[in-house]
Amino acid sequence: MNEQKMPTDEAQNSQKSDWYKNGWGILVAFLFLPFFLMWYMWAKTNWNKKTKWIITGVFAFFILVGAVSDNSATQQAATNTPPVKVDQVKNTPAQPTPIQFTFDVPALVGKNIDEIKTALGKPTTFTEPTKQQLALSDMWDMEYTKDGVTLLVTYNPKTKVVTDFFIDGADKIKLLAQGNIQESSDKYVTEFVKSLKNPNEITGVKISQKLSAELNGKVTYNAVAFKVDNPENYTWTNCKFEINGGTFSSGYTFKSASGIKANDSLIIPFSEFTKDGKRFNFYEQKPENLFISCDTNGQHRSNYFTIN
Repeated sequence: MNEQKMPTDEAQNSQKSDWYKNGWGILVAFLFLPFFLMWYMWAKTNWNKKTKWIITGVFAFFILVGAVSDNSATQQAATNTPPVKVDQVKNTPAQPTPIQFTFDVPALVGKNIDEIKTALGKPTTFTEPTKQQLALSDMWDMEYTKDGVTLLVTYNPKTKVVTDFFIDGADKIKLLAQGNIQESSDKYVTEFVKSLKNPNEITGVKISQKLSAELNGKVTYNAVAFKVDNPENYTWTNCKFEINGGTFSSGYTFKSASGIKANDSLIIPFSEFTKDGKRFNFYEQKPENLFISCDTNGQHRSNYFTIN
C-alpha cells in the first residue's frame, strides 16, 4: 500500500503558522493581544508595506503616550502622599506633652471660699477677720504657696463669694502656665496687672469669674429719690446713673465711684442728677427710664430699667 506523505518543509511551515490555534497559543495571544495583532498583520496578511508601517507607527505612538501617562500618574501620587512619620512606622501614637501647672485656677473659678479650702487645703497665710473688720470691709484674702508660686484668693467674708485670684510675676507666658489659664475664656476673665512704676511691666495676673453683661438690679422710686438694689454677690463700682437718656440724646446723670456694695442698696435723690448744670425736677418732668453702668470685678456691665 502506498502511503502519501506531506513534504517535511510543508509540515514544519504548517506547525509554525498554526501555533496560535492551540490552547497555549490562544492564551499567549490573548495576554499579548496588541502585539499579537501586530505580528499577525506582518506575518499573515498581504497588505502593502506602506499600510503596515502606518499602522505600526500609530500603534507605537499610543504605546508611548500610555507609558508617559502612567509615569506622570505615579509621580503625582508620590507627590500627594503625605510623609510617613516615625511614630507611624513604629505604630506608636505620639504622646502630647503634659501641661505643667502649679495651681489649676480654672477648676477653682466659681467656687466659694469654703470650697476653695476643701480643694487646696489649709492656706499658707491667713488671719481670721475680727468683728470690727467684718463690719468695715466686705473684702478679705488668704494665700496659698506652692513650688515658689503664691496664689492670692480674695473673697467676701460675709457672703463667702470669691472675688478673684491673683498670681504675682512679671512673665506673661510663665504666669499663664503656672495658673493653667488662657488669656481668653468663656468661663473667666484674665487681666494682667500693670506696674504703677512702669506701665510697660506687669506685677501679676488676676483671674475672676466672667459675669453676665447685664447688671441684675432692682429700681424703685418716690417723689424724692431713686432706690437701686444690688442683689448680686459682687460690688458695683465706678457707676453711672442716667435718667431719661435717649438713643441720640443724653439725660440727667449721676456718678458714684464707690457704687453699691454686694447685697446692698443705694438711695439717690433726684436733685443729684444734672444735665448742663440743671438739676432734675421730679415735679416738672417724670422719670421714664434709668440706665445704670458699673464695673464689677474688672468687667464693665450695664442695664436699662423702664420706670412705670
